[in-house]
Amino acid sequence: MEGVVLFGGFLALVLFGYFLAGKLDCFLDSVQPSTQAKGDSCSLKIAISNPCALAPVARALKELQGQYPDIEIKMYMGKEWEIMRDLESGVTDIAVVSAEAENSGQTHSACFICCPQPLSVDGMTLMPADTENQRQKLLWKDIQSPIPIQKLVQRLCGRSD
Repeated sequence: MEGVVLFGGFLALVLFGYFLAGKLDCFLDSVQPSTQAKGDSCSLKIAISNPCALAPVARALKELQGQYPDIEIKMYMGKEWEIMRDLESGVTDIAVVSAEAENSGQTHSACFICCPQPLSVDGMTLMPADTENQRQKLLWKDIQSPIPIQKLVQRLCGRSD
């Protein structure tokens, strides 16, 4: 009888330890993203509506990444109304849209000219149908670390707001 009680106590201790380990694992998983976000790295999310703007924006971002190696850059493509919605809701930090796009009073803007250029992806070349220069508008909101955005605006538009 004494052996059964000891075995039961040991089993209860093992199950309790397993339960605590699971709770600790969940806690560490929830803490890890917030501690990574507090590091020196910065994230910049850019949405583009016109494929013509991809090449100049990519070149400017490459230069920016040379100056800010810890910056994480994500690029998105979509329809202009989707991009404007995502900028307003904070999903993206920068929107690249046509110069005619309306911007709200909560955003800054600057225009630049892009020349349609062939785009190479995996050895295939995509040729632009329209070869005329196109005016594009950069839109952005005030965010906590505006330095990369200001540098991007300077590289693309030759000025900052």
